[in-house]
Amino acid sequence: MTQNISLGNRVNRLPFLLGRLIGKIFPFGRHEKLFFFFPCCHIGGAEKVHARIASIFADHDPVVFFVNKSQNKIFLSLFPDGIRIFNVSIITKYYSFALGFFVSIVSKSKDLMLFGSNNSLFYDIVYSSKPLRSVDLIHAFGEGIEIKSLKAVSKLDARIVVTETVKNKLLDLYEEHGVSKEYWDRINVVGNGTYIPQPYNKMINITNRLKVLYVGRGTPEKRVDLIGKIAARCKEKLLRVDFAIVGDISEVITDDISRHCVIHGPVTLQDELGALYKSADLLILTSEREGFPLVIMEAMAYGVVPVSTDVGGISDHITHFDNGVLISETEKERVVLDFCKVIEQLDSDRNLLSSLSISARSYAEAHFAFTDVMNNSYRKLVLGCMDTNE
Repeated sequence: MTQNISLGNRVNRLPFLLGRLIGKIFPFGRHEKLFFFFPCCHIGGAEKVHARIASIFADHDPVVFFVNKSQNKIFLSLFPDGIRIFNVSIITKYYSFALGFFVSIVSKSKDLMLFGSNNSLFYDIVYSSKPLRSVDLIHAFGEGIEIKSLKAVSKLDARIVVTETVKNKLLDLYEEHGVSKEYWDRINVVGNGTYIPQPYNKMINITNRLKVLYVGRGTPEKRVDLIGKIAARCKEKLLRVDFAIVGDISEVITDDISRHCVIHGPVTLQDELGALYKSADLLILTSEREGFPLVIMEAMAYGVVPVSTDVGGISDHITHFDNGVLISETEKERVVLDFCKVIEQLDSDRNLLSSLSISARSYAEAHFAFTDVMNNSYRKLVLGCMDTNE
């Protein structure tokens, strides 16, 4: 027997009730004040952001739950010491039981605050319980999680998005689904930040080969195979260009990638990643959807010029041929051709490349540096008026 009390999953009643019972007697939840529900702890831009958010609240003794199985545990080291972390993917495989369990845990305290991002379980818990305060973060629009979140809208005290574009798309979704306008003002734009290296002395050498870098995972929306095609096309045209890829792309390596790109694999040490950014001229992104990728911020901080498909909130920060280059084509073959044209143009016009590099760095300094504004915005939205440190 099932009952449809979940946003994205059919919930079996008996496992749900069993989870409620176990959660009720489980010695946890009465004294905790802040729970984070994150999907994974493997390498990724969103995962790096989640670790930084958790660190903002280290003084509130938060508990972090990873609800999905991670490909690796490398980014666990980014979370501050003392934060309690639990990998609960082994029980979320039994979704109905896990939902019941966490609903009981959350219901034990009237003072508990919840924060979640990129997972259905968080929204189902919010919908099925009454925490003191609930806040979510949406990195990108179009992944489906925004649809699953709709039923919990009335119970979310604040929603955080990373760009105005994501906010506007979420508002369009609200209008499409008839969400009451009383909840529209709960959406807040809080941009991410990154380390800005100092001192800065990047120089564009007109005689060096152009260095093109990709940093990211090999997930389908990233379309890493197109990078291999771009590299192959550039070699056919005898361009002075070298391609390098950083990240776990082991499952999507094509012949073009293996023949024409240097594959570094996952890089987690900041100094090592920084050295790769320092040596690069262009950051290439061929994604079919994004929010605003953290790698663009990181690259621009080193004066690396982003060349990216014009998707998600990227154009909120990148102005075409001012501090980067936007590719508006959507058809794959046209995307490859346009990337090659841009790379050829910047290879032949190093003065233009230098100008874009300077603008990219300047923009990063002005807009992406870690500041207390980001920290205070998160504290205000997550803790409301209960933050004694304000």
